[in-house]
Amino acid sequence: MHASRTFRFAIASLLIMTMASCTLIKPIACAAVFPIHQFQKSPDSDPDREYSELPAAGVIVAAPVLIPLHYVYYFTYGAVGGLVSGFVNDLNMVTGHGSIRNSRRTMYEPLRTNALRK
Repeated sequence: MHASRTFRFAIASLLIMTMASCTLIKPIACAAVFPIHQFQKSPDSDPDREYSELPAAGVIVAAPVLIPLHYVYYFTYGAVGGLVSGFVNDLNMVTGHGSIRNSRRTMYEPLRTNALRK
């Protein structure tokens, strides 16, 4: 009876620790938030840029195709970057080279880790 209770406690503890890990949470957070951050950035208003003189008809025709493709690109970039940096964050925490404060600060930024600066 005692071994069964200890086993259940160990399984529950393992699940709780795994649910809070950056390897699982950061790809989801980055995939959801990174496209929004990228779409909020406005292009420069430099008249020398080639996109400043795009014809309106071309933009109207291309937008329904390009915007979803751009979203898929940012979504994938956020998910893959979040997975890689989430794994590195967890590795940094296990080895003592990361901090929880840096983990929270970089949670929504793919390819940024919680490494302590020296």
